[in-house]
Amino acid sequence: MYSELIIRPKAMADQVIYPDVARRLVAEACDGISVPPLLFNRQPDGKTIQGRYWHKDRNHIEAALPHPPVVSFDGGKGFLRIFMLGQPGRDLMVESASTIGNAIAKRVGGPYAFSMNEGNCKVNVYNTPILYSIRRLVVSKDPVKSLRYRSVAPEEVQDDLRRIILRGLISQARWLDQHGASKLEFAVPDENGLGFEIAEGEYAPIEIKEGKYAAGYIKLVFAMNLDLGGPWFAGHLRSRGYGQIRKLILKNRGEQ
Repeated sequence: MYSELIIRPKAMADQVIYPDVARRLVAEACDGISVPPLLFNRQPDGKTIQGRYWHKDRNHIEAALPHPPVVSFDGGKGFLRIFMLGQPGRDLMVESASTIGNAIAKRVGGPYAFSMNEGNCKVNVYNTPILYSIRRLVVSKDPVKSLRYRSVAPEEVQDDLRRIILRGLISQARWLDQHGASKLEFAVPDENGLGFEIAEGEYAPIEIKEGKYAAGYIKLVFAMNLDLGGPWFAGHLRSRGYGQIRKLILKNRGEQ
């Protein structure tokens, strides 16, 4: 299960609000206002939530698998969106949606519209490949490990990218199963069954803090033998909206 809060400030109707901008806007708007720290992936003491799943084999794909963030940010032209996973996310939505909307309206000025939706994250094995895209995928924050990816085309590290994306799917499916879903992880195939193929993309260092960069890929397009429904994320900094896996809708250009 996931919940979705979409806020459309009239003052920003013509602006494209990127995920990291959406998160920063909400943080600035809620500064000094009492909102649950979970909204920003924090514990009550202010520390970042950093749960992991462990495996006895350090090289196993499930070894040191980070829990997915309950909250992830997204956006688009004239709107910002907040995804909240599971029952904890649903409770957070009920508790804080109107507070967030009012805070943003006060921050940017003018009226706003907002909507709340609910749905289920789904994963099903598919017989033929389906195209997906990730606008910005953070593959490593470690300066030494990042050297492996520097200026390297995604096709050359396809096995790494397959593993990173699969780890994201496994961790989110397992967490959702533990919070009310049913057999999502069971439906996630292994590396051989994923049918993962890179179509395009390019390496790009991604600024995660002022003057600090992580290794990443942008405009990544790939195929998998999976049909995903709802929001799914992979890689690092998922709470900030990086690594969102979007089903790619090809526009019909008609007959030439």
